[in-house]
Amino acid sequence: MALQPNDAYHLRTGVSNLHRRHETPVAGVGTLGMKLFIASLSFIFAATVLLYLLLLMGDAPPKVRVLPKVGIGLLVSTVAIVASSVTLRRATRAIEADDRAGLSLWLRRTLWLGAVFGVVQTVNWVLLWAQGLALDVSNRESGFFIVLTVLHALHVVGGVIRLVQIQRRAERHEFSAQSHEPVTNMALYWHFLDVVWVLLVLAIVLVGL
Repeated sequence: MALQPNDAYHLRTGVSNLHRRHETPVAGVGTLGMKLFIASLSFIFAATVLLYLLLLMGDAPPKVRVLPKVGIGLLVSTVAIVASSVTLRRATRAIEADDRAGLSLWLRRTLWLGAVFGVVQTVNWVLLWAQGLALDVSNRESGFFIVLTVLHALHVVGGVIRLVQIQRRAERHEFSAQSHEPVTNMALYWHFLDVVWVLLVLAIVLVGL
């Protein structure tokens, strides 16, 4: 029996929809889990920063201020982590275009910037330690600075470890335009850490001034 015009139309539409579903990546359980994880971290960081502001905004300034000691380090680390979000976004866009070499390249650059961030933060802590501020219980400003930055740094370390794993998979060409959910989830987490860091720095500067 010959196909009628309507039958041919529905056949073409069905094939087109099937092809579109095959090509469009669908967010899985991993993405939902990552969003819930980020939501829980948001409460932790928000509560910590709020406590920091409430306790120190009306407090008498300590004899030795933290901001002049680590101001340059904070600037460099902020530039590094913001730049790493840009490179990770480039990595995500590369794999969305099925550019696997581009994915690997931009992931490597993200890792380098993450390493720069970690090194500079370590220098900041060493500077405070050398000034005797790290263990000075009378200086709540330095104490809160260390707590806030160490808390954030621990999550950055976790992110870097995951980035290394994804980078190795990218070098084996395990991701494609249709299958790259781990890359997308990692980008969500890293961008979140970027936003948190900028807010932390703003709070530190607000108290320091």
